[in-house]
Amino acid sequence: MTPDIPVELQCPQCGGPVTLEESDRILSCGFCRVRLCLAFQGPASYRLTTPDLPEDGLHYVPYWRYRGMTFSVQDLEIQHRVADSSLLAITSRDLPPTLGFRPQVLKLKPIGSSKGNHFCKPRHTFGEARARAGAAHSPKITPEDEPPARKAFEVLIGESVQLIYAPVIPAEDGLWDPVVRRPLGGGAAGADALRRLELNQNMGSSIHFLPMMCPQCGWDLAGEKDTLVPVCRNCHTLWDTGQGRLKELPFGVASSQGAGDLHLPFWKIRAEVPRLQLATRADLIRLANAPRVVRAGMENESLEYYIPAFKVHPQLFLRLARSFTLIQPAGEPARELPRSPLHPVTLPLEEALEVLPILVGSFAVPKKTYLPRLGELRFQHIESELVFFPFDLRGSELIQPGIGMSISRNALDMGRLI
Repeated sequence: MTPDIPVELQCPQCGGPVTLEESDRILSCGFCRVRLCLAFQGPASYRLTTPDLPEDGLHYVPYWRYRGMTFSVQDLEIQHRVADSSLLAITSRDLPPTLGFRPQVLKLKPIGSSKGNHFCKPRHTFGEARARAGAAHSPKITPEDEPPARKAFEVLIGESVQLIYAPVIPAEDGLWDPVVRRPLGGGAAGADALRRLELNQNMGSSIHFLPMMCPQCGWDLAGEKDTLVPVCRNCHTLWDTGQGRLKELPFGVASSQGAGDLHLPFWKIRAEVPRLQLATRADLIRLANAPRVVRAGMENESLEYYIPAFKVHPQLFLRLARSFTLIQPAGEPARELPRSPLHPVTLPLEEALEVLPILVGSFAVPKKTYLPRLGELRFQHIESELVFFPFDLRGSELIQPGIGMSISRNALDMGRLI
């Protein structure tokens, strides 16, 4: 994982300089003390810059940069990894296929702060760029070769996708990279081809600022800098910033059997799967062939999926989802926020819904019957809410006493880098 790239912004209220990390969703101005939520319409768009680069007269080419957790099914196994990469969003043999080391050493500025530059329009969507990159790295098969294992299903969860524009100078003898100060090749034809690319007109900032003020009572909203869901502790409400506006979220707080030093958020989801008989708790036990007795009441208990609303290593993420979903925590959650800290919500509901096929596939027995069909499953979202579960801090471990699940504090900290 590469560290977060610094993003240089201006406070929309006083104009003072503010430096954030790319994963930050709350701006705090050190000059006028205003606090604002950052909301994006579409992918966040930035340009790479260094102090010695001119502010105008450059050509910028687009790259998709993404970070997240990748789950795939291959050889009847669920595989996972952390993805952190960049992909060229146009077709060119002369430009680097990725950003390389640039995100680690350069800074980002919003597109709207640039004037007099030329921004090439992306030719490939993020999905198309990933597909092209996968095809380019596929091994070539000769008649005597064994065909490689085919991925039956793959999904990128919790991805942070950005459109980053890298500077390029079309010179008389070809393309020139102003960052590393070396030619990129292509000759005069390559430079002319870059000049002829379709340009994005009237490029504006993709960042929208929302006041950190509760729409219901006017109180100041609270939350750590990377949270997607600030909270109002005055009227006990949660607010989602994902649609470019503050929208109230239904939530609950599970009862605590211990100290409850930290509350971790989970998405509680009810969904239907038309191709599977998977609507009740009893159905899940039978699908997983779990060593449990199916009691009569389980046939009428609706199945609820519990997906972490925060990012951690993919293996731990799936283990948490499996444990909470299989146990199906009982009891009606409280509707008031606890006094103890809340871990920030960094995984939106839309991403939690995408992991449901992988979660069901991890339960299903036998694997050879269900795993090849995961790509065919379509989950119909019925309802959902955010539920906070209390964890007790014991040394460097966080323990959920009701479920008997433990998480390392270091795992939570590392997960915020994904």
